[in-house]
Amino acid sequence: MEFVKLATQDSTLSKEYKSLIRDKEKNAGRERLAAITIQKCYRGYLTRRTYLVYKHFLKRAKDGINILACKFLLRKLKQHRLEQQAALYMSDNATKIQKVFRGYYSRKYIHDFFMRKREIIELDAHVKAQKGIMLQGIEEKRKKQLLHDNNVKDMKIHNAAKNLHHLVSTKAQRGVYNYRIENIIREQQEKIKNSSEKKKEKKNILNKKK
Repeated sequence: MEFVKLATQDSTLSKEYKSLIRDKEKNAGRERLAAITIQKCYRGYLTRRTYLVYKHFLKRAKDGINILACKFLLRKLKQHRLEQQAALYMSDNATKIQKVFRGYYSRKYIHDFFMRKREIIELDAHVKAQKGIMLQGIEEKRKKQLLHDNNVKDMKIHNAAKNLHHLVSTKAQRGVYNYRIENIIREQQEKIKNSSEKKKEKKNILNKKK
């Protein structure tokens, strides 16, 4: 009985084995394609994850490099500006020192201030003296010209009246000629007196202003 059972089991097992082999042969292609698909997806996942990791790492590295480059450039620019400011400061101070020294040297040895001041004072005094001399000469010339004009007028009057002796006054009767001559002489004397007084007043005003 046991042998029969074993034989029947063996036949069933062989049938199942053969069916499994047939199923395996049928599904081998599908299983291969499924395995390839799974491997493809898994490898793509690994590649994408690796790419993202490297991308993130490269981005951080790039940002760090940019930050370091910016810091370096800023330090360099700051140093360059400080050097420019120092050079400008030194140049400005050198210019000021040269200006002060040249001014001192010029005032001390080339253009002496006190000597120039004395020269200007002397020149001003000389100009004032020459001005006074010129004004005095002009006044003298004016007086001489006035005296000459008066003499010429008197000569003209004398020449015009020398043949009019019949109009001269006598002890008994006052003449017409003498009366007119006296009036003319009086008027001339008053004019001369008035003009001299006006000139004296002008001189006094000018002296007060000075």
